[in-house]
Amino acid sequence: MVNIVLFGAPGCGKGTQAQRLKEHYGIDHVSTGEVIRDEIRRGTELGQSMEAYIKAGQLAPDEIVIGMIDHYVTGHMNAAGCIFDGFPRTTVQAEEFDKILAGHGLKVDVMIDIHVPEEELVRRISAEKARAVREQAGMDAVVIAADTVVALDGAVLGKPADELEAFKMLSTLSGCRHQVYTGLTVLRGEERHTVSEETTVAFRELSEEEISCYIQTGEPMDKAGAYGIQGFGALLIEGIQGDYYNVMGLPVCRLGGILRQLGVDCLRLAAGERDSD
Repeated sequence: MVNIVLFGAPGCGKGTQAQRLKEHYGIDHVSTGEVIRDEIRRGTELGQSMEAYIKAGQLAPDEIVIGMIDHYVTGHMNAAGCIFDGFPRTTVQAEEFDKILAGHGLKVDVMIDIHVPEEELVRRISAEKARAVREQAGMDAVVIAADTVVALDGAVLGKPADELEAFKMLSTLSGCRHQVYTGLTVLRGEERHTVSEETTVAFRELSEEEISCYIQTGEPMDKAGAYGIQGFGALLIEGIQGDYYNVMGLPVCRLGGILRQLGVDCLRLAAGERDSD
């Protein structure tokens, strides 16, 4: 049994490459999302626990996801091989994954890191979001979608899985300059505009105590890079080069320009509303 792990940021094409490997070599594609949905559909104990966390809008503990992957490996020992996409995500998951495989006399045989430029990643994801909304809203709607990532020396930092990962992210950003990329897609009728915006952010040197205190505010847990410039995270930042609103997740000036090209002038609309008052 051959075990392949695909690494890469969301939107880099892991799913596409996994499907090609599956078809070419006749091995299983293990998507973490599919494993979770299957456990929930079957009403297993782990599935019920995961569903409770999802409904509460909370991240599930590592042990739940690890347990689900353990169930999958145990139930697919006769497979020719497995491609793991989206797992492991954290150091704890990686360590436990090694133990799961070792318990069955297996190991990770190949690790593939898929890298796509950050600008392309966010453009892809914003376009996918816009298409999904368009299917619900219809062709007459003006659809605006955005996606933001934080990058440091080529490594993409998403939302932290837990407080430990948040601490590691903030420790890495401490005293460094990093980039924030936002992809922006606007749809109107048959027209589509997809662009990306980049802003450089400089963090001051942070002590471990300061990082711990910031994490205790709860603010880092749902934000790319584990900080929010519009909140307490502003206390960590020495300066920025570029669009402040891009760091928040929506480059407003760039959006306004695209909307004007599509015949939507936000300032004129705002002035009209004021006149009507």
